[in-house]
Amino acid sequence: MHLLALKRPTTAQNGPPPRLGWTALSLAVFAALAAPVQAAPEVDPASVTVLAPVALEPAAARLTPLFGQALQAALARPGPYKALNVTAVPPEELVPMFGCARVDIACARRAGQAAGSALVLFSEIGWEGEGVVTRLTLVNVSDGVTHRQGAWFVHPVLDADAPGLKRALDAVGHLFLVQRTSVPLLINATAGPVDVEGRALGAGEVRVLSPGQARVTRKGHPDRAVELAAGEIVLVADDVDGNDLLGAPSPARQTATWVTLGVGAAATVGAGVLAWQLGATQDAYDTAGTAHDVRDLADRGQTEATAANVLLVGGVLLLGTAAWLAWGP
Repeated sequence: MHLLALKRPTTAQNGPPPRLGWTALSLAVFAALAAPVQAAPEVDPASVTVLAPVALEPAAARLTPLFGQALQAALARPGPYKALNVTAVPPEELVPMFGCARVDIACARRAGQAAGSALVLFSEIGWEGEGVVTRLTLVNVSDGVTHRQGAWFVHPVLDADAPGLKRALDAVGHLFLVQRTSVPLLINATAGPVDVEGRALGAGEVRVLSPGQARVTRKGHPDRAVELAAGEIVLVADDVDGNDLLGAPSPARQTATWVTLGVGAAATVGAGVLAWQLGATQDAYDTAGTAHDVRDLADRGQTEATAANVLLVGGVLLLGTAAWLAWGP
């Protein structure tokens, strides 16, 4: 049996000598440097990564889907921004996805970097008094600097199913992402029309107003003068019993109303008691037997009459003041 002998390769078979090998490497490096560098894809400056809203407290969890839908709807309209993601990234997915300590603007920026957008939208929503507060921030993904931010207060709102709340949140998204303004709004969340500064506002309609006072007239309800400020959305709405919620007085005003009403009623009752006492004094005066008794009863009657008149006038004025506090501007 013959074994095949392995021949040692010659220099020619091994390739060029070392000097030539380095020359080939140098040429390869030069060619690589001379070749055009492929630029990174340009980021659309209007592109936005949308994160689902964060609830400011557990009780606000029911509000976040409504707010998220409103923001997506606003970005779907023609405007200065466009969303990269059709479905907002839920906050609970950000922590495991990007290793964030908590869901905040820094974590939102990481999501924007991963998506390749120029901006990232971070929003929050929660309860505040008898209303809903919303906060929105657009952050530049490249450097973390705030691009735009805004906040709106929607009231009165008693729960997540309140009439007009969805319409109001839609308006927040439109104002921030499309109109880029914070003008105050008034929304008719009732089933019938109302008048705002003498102009009809139909059910479900929205009226843009200037900051300041606006008079709202509604059939079957007292007129209300409503104060509006920038970043405020006021709902004309009813509670579950059909009571008018618009312009509900502050706790301090409610207290003043009840105190004034109580004092006014007490004064009026006091005037009635003195009037009855005056009648008894008059009877005694008519049957008095001595001049001394006549003088005493006359003085007493005069005092009782003056006190009754003062209490009556004061009581009527206080009752009128209580009515103004309850239904006035």
